[in-house]
Amino acid sequence: MRTLDGKIIDSFTTALGVFVIAAVYMVTVHFWSKVPGKEAWTRTGLVVGKSRWWLISVALLPVFLGYAWLTYRLAPVTANDTSSAYFPLLGKGLTPRAVAAALSYGVVSAGFGEELLFRGLIAGALGRRLKLATANLIQALIFLAPHMLLLFVMPLKTAPLLVGVLAMGSINGWLRLKLGSIGPGMLLHGVGNTFVGLLVAVSRS
Repeated sequence: MRTLDGKIIDSFTTALGVFVIAAVYMVTVHFWSKVPGKEAWTRTGLVVGKSRWWLISVALLPVFLGYAWLTYRLAPVTANDTSSAYFPLLGKGLTPRAVAAALSYGVVSAGFGEELLFRGLIAGALGRRLKLATANLIQALIFLAPHMLLLFVMPLKTAPLLVGVLAMGSINGWLRLKLGSIGPGMLLHGVGNTFVGLLVAVSRS
């Protein structure tokens, strides 16, 4: 059973693993495909981008927080859900360690790690080869694929959530492909997942 400290370590380990993949990609395209170093870095989406897209992401925060709350309500974490990513937080309250675990999972693992992989690398590669709408749809479906495993656990409750996963992935993909940065998506993804983690922490176990 994962502890809060184990959850924090797992979150950073996951994010580090994705960053290593991105770093290998950058080095490969730089030396093998003769892409300039700055361009190789830009291809990962690890750039700031224009401020107006960040303002758009801030305006979209209520949508992501609403979906996070819906996730918490439709698929509550219980004492039997030991495989849930949020299980170590269940009933821990808003202690400093629980808040740190929620932030590490929400911001570091999901916000940074998943956005770098799905939007930075995958959406970026698709966006250089396909039209924006097509690239965005494909990356969103790829993002949805691992979440489909929830159907084996809670088939009736998770169907609406999977629609939300596709929608949220599409919004973040659109922001990344328009801006060239994973930053706004990281903000939305990170805040949403952290919010779920905090809700689970204050819930009764």
